[in-house]
Formats: sequence, C-alpha cells, structure tokens
Amino acid sequence: MLRGLYAAGTGLTSLLQKQEIETNNMANAETTGYKRQETVMKSFREVLLNEIDYKDLSMTRKNIGTMSRGVMVDDVVTIYEQGIIAASERDLDLAIDGEGYFTIRDAEGQEYHTRDGGFKLNFEGILVNNNGLEVMGENGPIALQGTTVSIEQDGDVFLDGEFVDRLQLVNLEDPVKVGSNRFLPTEGNEPVPFDNTTGRVVQGFLEQSNANVVDSMTRFISLTRAYEMNQRMIQTYDTTLEKAINEVGRA
Repeated sequence: MLRGLYAAGTGLTSLLQKQEIETNNMANAETTGYKRQETVMKSFREVLLNEIDYKDLSMTRKNIGTMSRGVMVDDVVTIYEQGIIAASERDLDLAIDGEGYFTIRDAEGQEYHTRDGGFKLNFEGILVNNNGLEVMGENGPIALQGTTVSIEQDGDVFLDGEFVDRLQLVNLEDPVKVGSNRFLPTEGNEPVPFDNTTGRVVQGFLEQSNANVVDSMTRFISLTRAYEMNQRMIQTYDTTLEKAINEVGRA
C-alpha cells in the first residue's frame, strides 16, 4: 500500500514542477524574443521484488517482478523555434529573422546573448536594451547621437548616412537560459560569428514570444486535473491506512 502512496507523492511533486514551467510560459507570452520551456519526465529506477519464505530455519527468495517508485522531472528544455516577426515601426527595434543572437553587456562587463531586440538610447546616447544593458558592436558599445539610424541586414549600423559600427551578432549551439531573456553559451560551445546566409537583421520589427497562451492554458488545465487525481489517490491511501490502524488492528 505504501508503494502506491510513494508513487502518488512523486507524481504530485513532478506535476507541480510542470505547472510552474507552464505558468512561466503563460506569463511571458507577450515578452519579446521569449523562448518557452518544456519538462522531460522519467521514472525512478525500478526495483526488484522478492517473496521471502522462511522454512526450517532457512530463507528462500522468489522473484515476483519489479516495481517503479514513481516519476520525476528529468530535465527542463528550452524550445528555440522562432517566434512571429511583427512590425513595430521603431527604428531602434530589431529582430533576427533566422539564426543568431544579439550581444549585450551588464555593468560588471559580463556579456550575454538575447533574441530580444527592443532597444533604446540611454541618457548618454548609448544603445541599450530595456533592462539598461549595453548593446555591443564589434568595437564596443554603440553610441548613436544623431538623427537618422539605419541598420542593414548584416548588422551594419549607420547614423545620418555614416557607418558607425557593426552589431556583435553570434550564433549559439544549445545555449543556456539564465533569465531575463538572456542566454550564455554552454561549456565547449563558444559563440561563432554570425552567418548572414542563415539569419538577417530586420529593422523596425520585433520577434514575438514563441509561447502560445492557449496551448499553455490547455496543458495547465490537464496538469491541474492530473494533480487533483494524485491528491485523491493519496487521500484514499490515507483513509485506508487509518482504518487499518484504528479498526483492523483493534480487532
């Protein structure tokens, strides 16, 4: 009986983690460049069950099969498929159509990569993202103190017709998501130069989130029902154990 109780308990824990992931996806359905996440489940290692028979001061074992101890979340994976490219009509809004990432830098000098091209100018005329991190060019932060900004498909930045710098664009293989729409390369997979044959910069557009509210809500409802089912199973086991202790034991 306790085996079923343990299995239901691990199910509750795993379903709660899956609900948290779907909640985060729904919350970021309107976040520019957001990449949704999904969970991968696996079962605990099965254990061998034996029937033990004591007879004539000796013990014999008989194999009666195996038992699973329940399930767990094995991994959380990021889905990197491109979101819809939508017009914003702002010169400093950029999207990457295809493969590639922008490079941004925080105040400590740590560089990150992002698909969120919602940029603006700070008080010093430096191109930054919505969190104030500097957008990097090949020669450092990009200063745009002028009137007309034009950005080509390969990342070349022009101010009032004069070349300023080229955006520091990179390609990443299976990057690590670190929050706030930022990514880091995995160990052993360093960024490689941007390939304008597989991606292009589009000015005046933004990449939408690839999380779909309807799909996430549907999955969340299914997870909630499964969670409630596991709760009822635990309540049933609890009631049965209570009777076994208070009534059967007393008899």
